[in-house]
Amino acid sequence: MKVWEVDLRNEKPTTRVITKIPESGFLNGVTSISGCSSAVLVADTGSSRVWRVDTATGEYEKAAEVPEMLPVANATLQLGVNGVHVRDGYLYFDNSNHGAIYRLPIDKRGIAVEGAEAELVAKLADGTNMDDFLIDEEGRFWAATNSGNTVEIADGVSPSVVVVGSLTELTVAGDTALALGRTKEDKNIVYVVTGGALASPVNGTLTEPAKVVAIDRTGF
Repeated sequence: MKVWEVDLRNEKPTTRVITKIPESGFLNGVTSISGCSSAVLVADTGSSRVWRVDTATGEYEKAAEVPEMLPVANATLQLGVNGVHVRDGYLYFDNSNHGAIYRLPIDKRGIAVEGAEAELVAKLADGTNMDDFLIDEEGRFWAATNSGNTVEIADGVSPSVVVVGSLTELTVAGDTALALGRTKEDKNIVYVVTGGALASPVNGTLTEPAKVVAIDRTGF
């Protein structure tokens, strides 16, 4: 397992390996650390922990490892911690098998505060597995459900709501990651990356090539 950098600043993109983490299991989500430009946090779904990686030196260390990052013991597909985001002094992470999002206090370096416990902040109402997620300006959570073929929104108080998709649709089938638009023109767009339901065909037979779907979130 390796952490890579893709540099898009020049006309010809370049890539480099930042570091290898041989003791990792399945590197998955990644996020920057507020106020720290030279390091990122990387979710390791395979070993149920989060690593801190210095992008300048390649050095890495364990940043967080709590029970809420573990997969469900009897789950067919063992997937625990998946997506990660840093916001207001907390590491937010989701657990795919739980269909839930937690938060854990971290220090300025992105390391979990000693003795801190994870707090449940949102859960999908239908018990669907969760892949990646994002946090919007209002603190709401938008979740990609992958094999659930939906994008759902949750505020941690009311039951989650399906924004688009269903088990029988290809609209966002196999959705695996989300991102908010960053310009004035697309600030109300949620971009969704899909895998085309290759891992779990719609109605048992339907798949399609991967794609990016744009959702207008105006009104949500």
